[in-house]
Amino acid sequence: TIIHTAHGLTVHAGLSKFKKKLYLFLERFAAKRTKKFICVTKLVEDSLVEQGITEREKCVVIPNFAGPSYDPNKVDPARIEKLRSKLGLPKNATLLTCAARLVDDKGLSESISVLHDLPKNVFLAIAGDGPKKDKLQKLAELLNVADPVRFLGWVDTFDMPALLSLTDVFISATK
Repeated sequence: TIIHTAHGLTVHAGLSKFKKKLYLFLERFAAKRTKKFICVTKLVEDSLVEQGITEREKCVVIPNFAGPSYDPNKVDPARIEKLRSKLGLPKNATLLTCAARLVDDKGLSESISVLHDLPKNVFLAIAGDGPKKDKLQKLAELLNVADPVRFLGWVDTFDMPALLSLTDVFISATK
């Protein structure tokens, strides 16, 4: 049995016509042999169906974030404090966190833009990497909110519980 977890889309804006056709052919070919698609967002499910890759009946949406089994009380307090120090967060900080690929459809520009209207003790941690990192850093500088933004790069699964334990608001703004 083949089950595919669709975290993103191989066919997207910016690809050449040749690559779009090739990727669609490969996706559709593989989909015929796939029993179920686990999609991390409704947008991913809709895209798979609209592009003729699979049928909606073969899709299940399971959001990609911490579930009910995450227990912040089981995270080592020393790891949390070490991360707080590494991020340069004062004790009274409110931390907003996004975990995403740094691409246009993740709502990161909007998450950065809103900092301008928030109190000075609000910080934004962005866990992830991608082709829009430079653009997002420039946006933060342009809006004079670069100081409270922390670009963390890839955060491995060992460190993510500590980050979530520091987080006051988790932002999942995928469009």
